[in-house]
Amino acid sequence: MTLRRLFGDATAAEGARVALDPEARKHVKVLRLSPGTPVELFDGEGHLAEAELLEGGGVRIVRSWVAEPALPHTTLVWALPKAPAVELGIRMATELGVDAIRLALGERSPAEPSAKKVERWRRIAREATRQCERPTTPDLLGPRPFAEAARTDAELRLAALARTDATEPVATAAASVAVAIGPEGGFTDAERALLEELGYLPLALGPHVLRSDTAVVAALAGIQRRGAIG
Repeated sequence: MTLRRLFGDATAAEGARVALDPEARKHVKVLRLSPGTPVELFDGEGHLAEAELLEGGGVRIVRSWVAEPALPHTTLVWALPKAPAVELGIRMATELGVDAIRLALGERSPAEPSAKKVERWRRIAREATRQCERPTTPDLLGPRPFAEAARTDAELRLAALARTDATEPVATAAASVAVAIGPEGGFTDAERALLEELGYLPLALGPHVLRSDTAVVAALAGIQRRGAIG
């Protein structure tokens, strides 16, 4: 039986009673779950627990465990596009298993988003984590200046480029991968030069010009298909 997933403290010991936060209680209400219903808790950091709903908006822990981390560690370096594309891209990147999303302020990015908007994006990532049943929520970092966000010690670094003759990477044993995506209009010449200087290899996305959020999916799915991540 597939258990309904709720965000909550999945680190508590067997038999412990755990209160649910307002967001989780809202899900319980919307789904019309009754006391005694088994559910799965996740905390977004790899801790999972089977639990039983209690009266009053809490749960009792039945058993808990820690999920094995997926390798390689994957980072999306994303020069911010317009806000609607960011929400969709974060949701899809989460579903594709990205471990970290570094939001960058590129030369063609819009104005720096408010703290409230960034917090909304974090909630979107957490909700996508719940829906796709992965054990961890990607770290959402930034926004930071592009040159700062792009600096990473990932073993394999890729920059998604439109209309490039680059050969797409074959399977790799890299323990960590970073992929950089540009905003509407793509990377500027200066940003391309910086990525090359930082060791990023060009990643072809096909013959067409893609929307920024579409490029996120195309790049990550393409790398997964070739065994570089996932």
